[in-house]
Amino acid sequence: MKRLFLSLLISVCTLCMAQTNHMKFKGIPMEGTVESFVKKLEAKGCKYIDLTNGEAVLKGDFSAFRDCYIFVMSAPHKNEVHTVGVNMPERETWEAVSIDYFGLKTLLTQKYGTPECTEEFEGEEPPTDFSKLFALLHDECKYVSTYT
Repeated sequence: MKRLFLSLLISVCTLCMAQTNHMKFKGIPMEGTVESFVKKLEAKGCKYIDLTNGEAVLKGDFSAFRDCYIFVMSAPHKNEVHTVGVNMPERETWEAVSIDYFGLKTLLTQKYGTPECTEEFEGEEPPTDFSKLFALLHDECKYVSTYT
């Protein structure tokens, strides 16, 4: 069976880059160059994997999740941290994906406020967990929460 990834994006508007109150990822303010942010993540135990076209990839822990892939992206045409994305550990059931997604969403909402969300299936929502999983595997649903 194909495995599932739960992804999370924490975005910082480019207008917020000049403000002193930056969002934080793993306790690190999301500011400065991608390279300097990566070094701070490495100091917190993340393992550097690659840097391509202004996007760094690391592997490490996030919240209660182990072995996540962490993506640090720069603002367009700048080398400043703009977005941090996390691919959560693989899951094989709709229930497991749903528990991870909504649990993490609750924690982040308490910390950062209400996100911009898209949580929908193409057409009507499937009636069973199996059919929801099938829709997810075939890119027929989209669950995204963006914190700005």
